[in-house]
Amino acid sequence: TTGYSGDGGLAKDAEMNTPVFVQFDSRRQVLYASEFENGVIRVINHTSRVISTLELPPSMKLAKPAGITIDHERGVMYIAESLLNVVYEYNLETKAMTIVAGQLNTRGYSGDGDLATSATLDGPYHVSVHSSANCLFISDSRNNVVRMLNRTSGIITTLKPSISLLRIFRPTCTAVDDLLQIIYIVSGNSMILMYELGSGRINIFAGNGKQAAAFETAVIGTQLELQYALTLT
Repeated sequence: TTGYSGDGGLAKDAEMNTPVFVQFDSRRQVLYASEFENGVIRVINHTSRVISTLELPPSMKLAKPAGITIDHERGVMYIAESLLNVVYEYNLETKAMTIVAGQLNTRGYSGDGDLATSATLDGPYHVSVHSSANCLFISDSRNNVVRMLNRTSGIITTLKPSISLLRIFRPTCTAVDDLLQIIYIVSGNSMILMYELGSGRINIFAGNGKQAAAFETAVIGTQLELQYALTLT
């Protein structure tokens, strides 16, 4: 049943509205789920199965939270707020919350080479962490690009593929291979793209750009339904 209820009770009895991404904490004891239409992050205790809503600072709000990613080393969660056009960093211990990219309620595509908090985004849908390079990758969906935020300098840039014929379209999710220095991009034109961070080379990893009626095995030449989530294990 679509709705928003059940806090303090069993998660299976709760009402939700469009949960889109889930993430475990570092000890796999808590599951976090972003509820796009309810504008909240729900918290589910993996042992007791009790559900609650993530507590935000009074001055902060969510409207359409999409992708959530937890940096276990830092103990923070990144939230792509697609309607307010910002990326939040939420400290899981202190509950402090700050904007790390974008300007609140401002749509646009600007700021490359400048501080990410001065840049504008349009529909950020997901964030992934590149630990070894200390970077974030933001799926700037309606701008049809992936932005890179250097957490050391705070500077934001755009990934620029070396092959102009292959373009990123409405990216919904990314996954980073720290070892191989590759970022996988779920593109809205029914493909998964593989971008090499060093050379800028971009290739098709899965899908042929034709939308299928149903999901099929993800190999080159396969037709894929529009996908939203991607993870590496």
